[in-house]
Amino acid sequence: MKRFVFSFAVIGMMAIAARASTVTYTTADSTLSCNSVAGCTQVNPDEVEIGTVPGSYLTLTYTAGSGTAVQPPSYIDFGHLTAAVGAGTPSGLSISGLLLTINITSTPPGAPDGTIPGGSISGTISYNGSTGQVSFGPANTTTSFGTLPGVTIGSYVYQVTNSPLSLVSPNSGNPLGQTSIQGAVTQLVSSTPEPVSLGLVGGSLVGLAVFGRRLLRRAKS
Repeated sequence: MKRFVFSFAVIGMMAIAARASTVTYTTADSTLSCNSVAGCTQVNPDEVEIGTVPGSYLTLTYTAGSGTAVQPPSYIDFGHLTAAVGAGTPSGLSISGLLLTINITSTPPGAPDGTIPGGSISGTISYNGSTGQVSFGPANTTTSFGTLPGVTIGSYVYQVTNSPLSLVSPNSGNPLGQTSIQGAVTQLVSSTPEPVSLGLVGGSLVGLAVFGRRLLRRAKS
């Protein structure tokens, strides 16, 4: 009986720890847009090309990020931007006015998704140099990671942690021309415990109390 009571208490506490939520997310529905910038061609929803002179062009591509069974709070990957230019592009091409929109689909809660405050792109990029940057804003969410641009989806907060983001030139970085977009996810603390959690906590405490009384009686005898 003693072993049963103690085992119940231990299992209850372990079950509570095991219920710590994880999250799976993807930014696959995000877009990189010309946003009416002159000389920009929308190649597909996540790629644009700037430049009208043959051999003088800039291609900027967004690649989505994702994560499975991530335990908040955690740093996460929001994908990356890759810059490439033609061999005949000696000077910087303007990227000012482009727009990166990061859409996040989160499970749980499943169906709902959300959008990080718009990533406004500015500056220039050439083969060997870049003044380009992406500014996400406003800084509208506050978690243990700080007050940052983010979005709340269900009971989770997703934030960009490196805003403004400086873009590397095609001849820089590892891999070349690639700039990572860093993020973070945090779970909001609920003020109302779930019924199952309450049951586990109550059962565990009762089990530990019974076990403690038995030990005390044994010590007195």
